Amino acid sequence: MSAEHSETSIKELIQKMVPKDFALLQGIVISAAPLKIQMDNDSKLIISSISTIIPKHLTDYTVKLTIGGTRQTVTVHNALAVGDKVHLLSAQGGKKYFILGRV
Repeated sequence: MSAEHSETSIKELIQKMVPKDFALLQGIVISAAPLKIQMDNDSKLIISSISTIIPKHLTDYTVKLTIGGTRQTVTVHNALAVGDKVHLLSAQGGKKYFILGRV
């Protein structure tokens, strides 16, 4: 790597792509049911499931698979759990949060 190029983290790269009215944040799940996430940069800020959008891949969900010619339904257990660190995208001035994924 040349002297003019410095290492950039994935978080920094994403922040450069995010529009100015959005913010990339990090938090930790402090309650799974009901969902509550405490922000790393502000320990007093705790968001709940009411203000979050949780993508399907961060929930428990079922899929249909064909195994050995037999169609089966399988449950994928991938819901957020206490202690999970997550990246969030803040929108609408901090009124809505989209959970991007686990850290």
